[in-house]
Amino acid sequence: MWTVFALALALAQARPDGSTSGSRADQLAHIETLVKAASPAAIARLTGLLGHPLHDVRFAALRGLGSLGAPEAVAPALQWLSSSDLLPRVAALAALAEPACPFPPQAAVATLAQLADARPELRLPALALLRDRNVEVPSPMLALLGEDENAAVRAAALASVGQRQDPAARHALVNGLGDVDVAVRWEALAAMGRSRDPALRPVLEHVVETGDATWAAAAVQALGPWAIEPPRRAWRRWRKAQALPPK
Repeated sequence: MWTVFALALALAQARPDGSTSGSRADQLAHIETLVKAASPAAIARLTGLLGHPLHDVRFAALRGLGSLGAPEAVAPALQWLSSSDLLPRVAALAALAEPACPFPPQAAVATLAQLADARPELRLPALALLRDRNVEVPSPMLALLGEDENAAVRAAALASVGQRQDPAARHALVNGLGDVDVAVRWEALAAMGRSRDPALRPVLEHVVETGDATWAAAAVQALGPWAIEPPRRAWRRWRKAQALPPK
């Protein structure tokens, strides 16, 4: 999340706003001092800086309010999440991602809405924020994101499956296991283990049988206590139940 937020600051600094770099640096240093002070007066001052003419000063002020757990961070964050501009939305997600920042239901709804955006700069931090806040993304949305053109988004979607056991989640995980990107395949394997979905056990056992040593070992680890009966017998049972053609 810090990386995305730093990108937002860098892009904001590149915009012409008629200010000097010194004034920007002074304001950002002042924000750091206010966050360290963590007093009601500091929170009031940070709130006032949300109207500052410099983009990066506004972003840092909101992040500071979030890090202090100030309720004053929520309303502007929700407003920024509805902006047509990318940068305020990235900054809002970064502020809401601060562990101390309040995260009411309307913040969860606004964050879920970011997943429909075409830009991975929004989808990635939104997925991370929802996962950290234990907000369940609907399985059909995860399945859709699991086919995203961006490999990092696909991996993040699979990491968000959690312990759900439904057809859409299974579809996303099985597809991920055949992804062209190795990081996505690894995440799919790990996510299958975390899901503990009995319907996925034969798939993991098949990886044990057919994968190379590294993949087989990872599949055994994902299987955990399931790795008891001979994998080949379970795989044949699953293949028959799914009416798949023989190998």
